Amino acid sequence: MGFYTITSHSGNGLRLNVATSGALNGRTNVNISNTAETNNQRWLINSIGTNVNVRSTRNILYMLNASSTSNCDVYTYNTDTQINFISLGNSIYRIQLGSNTQKYLTVDAQTNGTTAKWATLNSSNPGQKWKVTSTTCSHIMVNTWLTLKTEPTGSNGRTVTIPSVSAYTGTDGYSYSFTDKKYWYAWENPYGTNKINPHAISQITAVTGSAPTIIAGTEGEYKDLNGNYWIAVGPKVVNPNHGSNQAISMEEMYAKGRLDIVVKDENNTLYYIPAVVGDTKEHTWSNGVIQTYKQYPNGTYSSAGGNFNGCVCAEFIGNLSGKMTGLGNFSIVKIIFYDA
Repeated sequence: MGFYTITSHSGNGLRLNVATSGALNGRTNVNISNTAETNNQRWLINSIGTNVNVRSTRNILYMLNASSTSNCDVYTYNTDTQINFISLGNSIYRIQLGSNTQKYLTVDAQTNGTTAKWATLNSSNPGQKWKVTSTTCSHIMVNTWLTLKTEPTGSNGRTVTIPSVSAYTGTDGYSYSFTDKKYWYAWENPYGTNKINPHAISQITAVTGSAPTIIAGTEGEYKDLNGNYWIAVGPKVVNPNHGSNQAISMEEMYAKGRLDIVVKDENNTLYYIPAVVGDTKEHTWSNGVIQTYKQYPNGTYSSAGGNFNGCVCAEFIGNLSGKMTGLGNFSIVKIIFYDA
């Protein structure tokens, strides 16, 4: 897997580009555009070969696709997102539509804004020859609000491992096991006008001398002034020495540092989600990291109302109901805690 730019006319033309400055959606057109070092022109590709997806780093849920007309657009996964790279040598390729191998990615001009389309092979058309070049990418987007960094956001952090937790049957008759590492995330309602836990606000203010900045994003997510997501985590993420029979205090949880939530994709590529603690996951007894529906300090049980098989260790604070699409494409690896 890697990040690439795709340049028309054997590399002598303009770059393949998502033709919008707003959020991607199905039927967002693709064109060629003047070079710009933005995620509109960076593509995530598993391998330069056959039957691969060419995903936009603006939102990796969307990938090159054949629209209902001859245009090339981006769309979520379907048979028309399967792409073949036909090598012509020297990193030059024809880009073939897998679902219709008579069709090739084509531009009819070298003009900024020219729409890309799928057209039959014309060996004399230079607009069907593309140079694919490896590039770097600082981050990718998943859905419309979540940014995943491609490098750790700090140094000398403490690694929080994802613990193994024994399965059990609750008094409600439901089974609880903790093996699905793709189910690592959740969301929680904000604390009214406070947005994050009032104890977090109080402690951060006491330690730093000023109230925390809480910025609401366009989709209801909350970030701090440095772009870290406000989240809830278990007590042992912040304090690895928290006792199993110990009540959780605001002094040990808040204004202690920040986090990277480390996840990986299906190719084991690591990504880092920068976060800061704005609430406490109390129902993580006794491992202190992942949700067990048992509450500190004594393991009091609270039913999930159904069977549970996740490794939920990070809850994003905000108005995010129905907006967690795409997070299950990644598996939890670990958490890194950076001291304040």
